[in-house]
Amino acid sequence: MPGFSYVAVDQAGKEIKGSIDAENSERVAETLRRDGLLPLSIKEQGVLNKEIDFAIGKKVKPRDLSV
Repeated sequence: MPGFSYVAVDQAGKEIKGSIDAENSERVAETLRRDGLLPLSIKEQGVLNKEIDFAIGKKVKPRDLSV
């Protein structure tokens, strides 16, 4: 089952980022709506973009550097 990265907004307007394993992007959107979130973007994860998070002011994880 492929993984999908998403950006969604909760009922308070707070942006939430995460990932879900699902059959397709429609299932991801359905799951997010069921959880009370409004999906803004859904992208299939590849080898290079799978849960890599570079933020200014935070330590870079060794796994992120190796990718």
